[in-house]
Amino acid sequence: MQDMGGDWVKTLKSLRITLIITSLIAIFMFSGLVSALDQNEIQISTVGLNQNLAPGTTTTVRVTLTSSSDEQLRIYRMGFHFDWMAENQFYTNDFTSNPITISSGGTHVFDPMVIQIPPTVSPGSHSYFVGIDGVEGYSSEGFSWDSPSQTIQVSFATQTTPTPPQGSGGQQGQGEESANLLLYIVIIAVVVGVALFLVLMVMRKKRKPAPVIPAAEPLTPSEPQPENQ
Repeated sequence: MQDMGGDWVKTLKSLRITLIITSLIAIFMFSGLVSALDQNEIQISTVGLNQNLAPGTTTTVRVTLTSSSDEQLRIYRMGFHFDWMAENQFYTNDFTSNPITISSGGTHVFDPMVIQIPPTVSPGSHSYFVGIDGVEGYSSEGFSWDSPSQTIQVSFATQTTPTPPQGSGGQQGQGEESANLLLYIVIIAVVVGVALFLVLMVMRKKRKPAPVIPAAEPLTPSEPQPENQ
């Protein structure tokens, strides 16, 4: 007579082993799917760092993120790291309290970000990259993504407006116009001065009193002299 109890115990052991192995395989498979975001599933473009910037100045930067992931992305932080900064230092925008959601294959333009070039930065070419922290899909595990390194030019040189050629309304033309204007002002002042002088002279002549001619005294008739007797 067969031992039915022993066979049942063996069956249970085999089933338990099978379940354990299946669970381990599933864990490894799914952990591989959600462990990290693929580097090529995010692309970024920046505007505001493609110009010569002087040390001590600020610039406004706008970042556009394009996702090619099959899952939605929730972005918690976005920042810039430059080669003059410490290893874990960033110019950062933190969205932890209100994560930015980007749908599968979607695009998002971040709010403008003001970045200051420290006065101590040496002129020349400097490297930087953009860092993104977030979550892909509905996973509880986050990802940290860094863009490929790019360069920025720091220079003390300032942009100058080229001097227009002579006769084209440039500085020489402005100088001639100023000289002509000054000459016109002098001529007008002289004419006005002469006119005022003439007016004053005429008024002075009109106000000069006429000479007083004394009135002739009436002749007193002489009395006849008595004749000598």
